[in-house]
Amino acid sequence: MNKLTSKIIAHFFKKTKRKHIRQILYQFSISDIILSIYYVFKILLYCPKQGYFIIEANPFHTECLYSILFYLKNKKNIIILGDKKALSLGILDQCSDFSKPKYFFITPISLWLLDQMHFFNHSRFMFANSYLVWLTQSSIEYLLPEYLKTKKSLFTIDHAPGKWTNTISKRTNVHQLVLADFLSNIYGFPAIYTCIFPQQIQKSKQFLFLSIGAACDSKRRDMNSFISWMEEHRNYQSCIITKDLSDKNIYNRIKQLPNNTLLFSPSFTEMFNSISQSIFMPFLIHGDNLGYYQTSISGNMNLALGFGIIPIIDTRLAQLYGFTDKEAIIYNGQSKFFDALNQASLLSEQEINKIQKALLSLRNKHIQKSISFFNTFIKS
Repeated sequence: MNKLTSKIIAHFFKKTKRKHIRQILYQFSISDIILSIYYVFKILLYCPKQGYFIIEANPFHTECLYSILFYLKNKKNIIILGDKKALSLGILDQCSDFSKPKYFFITPISLWLLDQMHFFNHSRFMFANSYLVWLTQSSIEYLLPEYLKTKKSLFTIDHAPGKWTNTISKRTNVHQLVLADFLSNIYGFPAIYTCIFPQQIQKSKQFLFLSIGAACDSKRRDMNSFISWMEEHRNYQSCIITKDLSDKNIYNRIKQLPNNTLLFSPSFTEMFNSISQSIFMPFLIHGDNLGYYQTSISGNMNLALGFGIIPIIDTRLAQLYGFTDKEAIIYNGQSKFFDALNQASLLSEQEINKIQKALLSLRNKHIQKSISFFNTFIKS
């Protein structure tokens, strides 16, 4: 929406809210607003007000929903309000450990409108899968002011505390959670682990190496080194899963790998099947300066734990994430990365099974701790 139209619409709101309303409207077209209003009417007609609401207003982080649903599986009337792009990838179609919940599409605008109508004030539980709402560059609490005035609790996951939003909410009834113990130690937020996924480990393993994440962002992950090793070991099967192929050089090199499977923005069914058929997962993050990952989490950690995929991980990152050489192959700095890949490729099936057993034992400890904590704060 253009700035003039946004200012005109925002003028009808309280002065203290106008700037924030304008920021939201800048990101939307007229068709987006019409769609948002349609979502509101649909929710008002078909969605019960009293329920366990789980919100995901972003088109990413959606894989975390499965774990949250697992932790809430004994609760009735669970309702998902989610971004259409994210939910359309089929995460809710994967529900095998519990009944598929009701779900409705939302946008940040429709979420805010529902709050202004006091729709959520009688809800039993409010959980936001992401603290930051990327499209509006604001935290979820700014879209739920009326609900929060009731002094009811809003529980939310902060994936990257302090990176894009204020580290600590000023509201006492906003309870921020993080996704790993090392983040809990840094920020003081309780940690829950979202490492529960629907696919069981398959006996047949098609891929020796799995790379999943930002393929073309050199500031985040070292894809070039991984491709270089694969180019020298062309007989090994690998799988690369990414949403970013903007770097033509990397894209062309990946396409030329003879035994690599490339999945670009796959459905959750396809993604989970490929992950469960993999053995090793290089995290592709090296060195003393971890940059973004010094205070934020790589989703690879939960995928490795959830599927028993053996991490190949730099020693600094391993220490943060709590991996030892019992659960992972650990190397010291980028210069030792190729040695780690060579070591992994030479492990026997018995050695692989031993590491996977230790990895799944660590996973179970994290899950039990998370269940215990979840049961505590859901009663608060």
